[in-house]
Amino acid sequence: AAPSPVPEREPGSDYDTSDQSPGFAVTGPISEKQAKRLFAIAAKRTDELGLSKYAVLNAVCGTYGVKNSKELTRDNYEQACESAATWVQS
Repeated sequence: AAPSPVPEREPGSDYDTSDQSPGFAVTGPISEKQAKRLFAIAAKRTDELGLSKYAVLNAVCGTYGVKNSKELTRDNYEQACESAATWVQS
């Protein structure tokens, strides 16, 4: 059987499919590139929030029930990036 096609990106999406092979499932762990991007987004918030990039990233990961970004799944990656960009300390 032919492999399933790689899911197409939504217009305007930053979803990185460059390291995905045909037949890729969107429920697997995020790639190293995606983890680095998420970390960079969290790092941009440090001055604004007065927290370390690790504190921001840990808070975001905690909302998805994981301990670190490498445990995030690809299906919640975009939501996690949005959360990191907009997260507010309560």
